[in-house]
Amino acid sequence: MAMRFRGRFLAVCGDRVDFDTLAERSNASVATTAWHLDFLNDLIQRSHRYPPARHNCSHVVVNCLLAATADDLARPASCHYSQAGVIQRRRRRALTRSRNLTGVVVLMVCAGCGAQSGESGGGGMFSFFRNKDSVPTVVDPAVGAQLVRQSAFPATPSAVIEPAVTCTQRAVRGVPPQASLVDEAVPGVTTTAYVIDATSAHPPLALVNISGAAARVEFWELSPGTAPTFVRQRSVRLDPEQSQWASFLLADVACMPGGKLLLAVFYYAPQVKQALFLYDIATDSYTKIAGVVPFADNRRQFFELQFAAPDQALLLYYTAATRIAPEVYYNTPAHLRVFTSQQPHGREVLKLGAADGTVERWAIIDRTVWLQTQDFRERKQPKAFIWSLDLRSILTR
Repeated sequence: MAMRFRGRFLAVCGDRVDFDTLAERSNASVATTAWHLDFLNDLIQRSHRYPPARHNCSHVVVNCLLAATADDLARPASCHYSQAGVIQRRRRRALTRSRNLTGVVVLMVCAGCGAQSGESGGGGMFSFFRNKDSVPTVVDPAVGAQLVRQSAFPATPSAVIEPAVTCTQRAVRGVPPQASLVDEAVPGVTTTAYVIDATSAHPPLALVNISGAAARVEFWELSPGTAPTFVRQRSVRLDPEQSQWASFLLADVACMPGGKLLLAVFYYAPQVKQALFLYDIATDSYTKIAGVVPFADNRRQFFELQFAAPDQALLLYYTAATRIAPEVYYNTPAHLRVFTSQQPHGREVLKLGAADGTVERWAIIDRTVWLQTQDFRERKQPKAFIWSLDLRSILTR
């Protein structure tokens, strides 16, 4: 779905710039979400304590990009750590007493906002201005079927199938191992964790976002019981170049078939990028699936997951977005990846190009995936499609 945003940019010198001006003046694209607020707050406070230096307004920008339809993002205070006006006044005074922050820092901040900076196909924020028709639709030959245009989306909803293991988002007070899981999040006090239920093969697990200047993810084994404690830390080795990342945090976690976890991760290297990783609990190993971008109609979302059976899952994600008008974008291409016992690391069965539309909704019915899409390339006259793809050769019983 195409999405319009309204934005307000607050530079350290007090200047305001619009989105397109920022795109022209900046040479980096970085993004963050709600859990970056502590990191941003630390940056702002440190800048006041350092010796005098001038900031370059085109390089050091605090950006609050507000989704026009998001009720919880309607207040600027929620994006500027409850200090929107105070920060602007401090930035003006800071010109005479703060030093230049290390590197080029352009932080897009608000709950669930993210830059279109996926690695594969997108090439960063400024891929918006590239050819939007360059990626064709491709069906994996192993599927043995073609994408078929249909006249209507099925009226019968697909059955909701839950994964064998449950992942639950929780709040964490403190820093592990001296930390506790709590039911309610408190802004500025708690951080986000994802708790994975225990099985016969492993104890309960928790992936925890650790905020601060060196924001990171920690992985812990938990003790059993209703008030678990952090017992043993596992290493987090997402990528061979992870040592060069300034920070990395989780945007979402989902349980997958075969004792695996899907991790949506932001990482700063040196621009903020987003990627999906697959973690194998049994072998304690990580595999990168793809660099991704947020959904244009929901800045908090980086993937959709549906199960055809407890041991069969379909993953939908996007690797780029296209700008069709000032502050208006749509996602393309869409990728559909199947995970089964025969394909434990997933197999891409469909790459949907712009000409066949951006996915509005989708469902799995009797091992056939149905897609309702819309082609936004002609903004005034978008085209609607219904597609089906028979996956019986892949989703075997």
